Amino acid sequence: MLPRLRNRNGSRKMSWKFRELYSIRNTPFSPSWRNPGKNSNAQLYREKAEDIDEILRMREGARNLPLENFPGKYNVASFQGDNRTDDIKDTFVSEFKKMKGVDRFFCNQCDYSGIRARNVQEHCVKQHGKEAKHDYKDKIGDWAMDDVEELLKYCFGDLEWGLKWMPPQWKEAHPEAMEMKMQRRIAEVEAGKKQGAPGTKEESDAKETDSIVDDALEEGRIRCLICEGSVSTSPELLLDHFCQEYEEKFHKSRFTCTLCDEKRSVKTMYKHCGEKHGDPSAYIEGVCVLLCGGK
Repeated sequence: MLPRLRNRNGSRKMSWKFRELYSIRNTPFSPSWRNPGKNSNAQLYREKAEDIDEILRMREGARNLPLENFPGKYNVASFQGDNRTDDIKDTFVSEFKKMKGVDRFFCNQCDYSGIRARNVQEHCVKQHGKEAKHDYKDKIGDWAMDDVEELLKYCFGDLEWGLKWMPPQWKEAHPEAMEMKMQRRIAEVEAGKKQGAPGTKEESDAKETDSIVDDALEEGRIRCLICEGSVSTSPELLLDHFCQEYEEKFHKSRFTCTLCDEKRSVKTMYKHCGEKHGDPSAYIEGVCVLLCGGK
């Protein structure tokens, strides 16, 4: 019999395996409901049961498959909107907990831990008083680089894309991972330049013409020499992009929430503070520190 779990309040909750099977076993054609004389119902149950067993086998065997067989468990295009950063981080941290059994935040006064800061904050206030709201540690920096890279590939199918969204606390603890990422990116750019090198003057002229046409089509935009992306020349948007590239290279964010450990390089921080803490202005901007090289 599949085990039953319990919520914090003591009520029962079902494991994901039990939940999937429960919906099948309590249908009109399950053994407890069907009439033994109706073979059609028995056949329906057997077919459905085989489908469920196949699902379970696939999920149980997923961890043993080579990572290159995974295009990514999650479609990266589905992460959209103002909460994109939070959604990506929450998704990865949840998967890390499932796969590795490791929490991110730990209470300093007891052994309570969790994957989200707000849950640990609620625990600290409820169990240790309001003054202990921020008396916890973020141990994401202790997560091994190999484990993180393995899970990023599994979740998103693209290590480079996944590393971009890792929290600054982990990037600061693992500068070698970000340096390797930068080296891989440089190697890709150099390889692309060699492959695209024209062999004749006519080809060179054609390339130059194509570049001019491309620039004309992107009026009001420039090409970032680091990521080669198209960037608006609007001062605000240009600064946003610069800060994003700066964070990826030097692991220093433009905005920092004063109520939790959240850091960002774009000004969606006010939405984070408003939705998570009820105070849209509860952040500080360190753009002057960035522009002065961290001094």
